[in-house]
Amino acid sequence: MMLALHGFDAYGLEISETAVKKAETYAAAELENPSAYHFGGETNRPDSAGSVTFFQGDFFSSKWDYEGGIEETTRFDVAYDYTVSRFIFIM
Repeated sequence: MMLALHGFDAYGLEISETAVKKAETYAAAELENPSAYHFGGETNRPDSAGSVTFFQGDFFSSKWDYEGGIEETTRFDVAYDYTVSRFIFIM
């Protein structure tokens, strides 16, 4: 979510359908009227936000329910797993 507010296109993967729905609701509200804490006290905000798309799937499986216009062959610049706080760089 915060990456989208800073102009990046972001995707969220979650195994729980309920969590995906809550994340979509939260993201829609924050994109419409962002909270100041997303910007670390900075007064300069990007001219436009990026997009945020959530989809349901198991991180440890390659069979995800792809939505939001991405394909199985889509490559990402960086992936971050919040649960174990690790970065995975994809080339």
